[in-house]
Amino acid sequence: MMLKIEVKQEESCAVLKISGRIMLGEEASLLRETAKSIISSGQPRLVLDVSEVTYLDSAGLGVLYTKIWVWTRNAGGGFVFVQPQKKFLEILQITKLTTVAEVFSTTAEAVEYFRKKAPQKET
Repeated sequence: MMLKIEVKQEESCAVLKISGRIMLGEEASLLRETAKSIISSGQPRLVLDVSEVTYLDSAGLGVLYTKIWVWTRNAGGGFVFVQPQKKFLEILQITKLTTVAEVFSTTAEAVEYFRKKAPQKET
């Protein structure tokens, strides 16, 4: 299954609903370019809903670690995961990616996490 990414803008973050395989080639490139575009547009907080990701290889892991984590961090933001499948979560734990990105059960919890971290607007 080719990688599919749906982006939804929230007030405090961007939610990326990712489906398919994150692997070397077009899939990893699509994730990298989508994240880069969102971060470059001024949104450094990303919610990665990976509930429908069926496969993650080293290239996909590289995009998460060496690109998205660095870009969001340098822009003053961060990223979190939502509902990774068992194998995906095991990879995150083995590689210690869970030490730099929280894991949530629902998108609503993840969005709330960033809402609480967002600077309060003055009235």
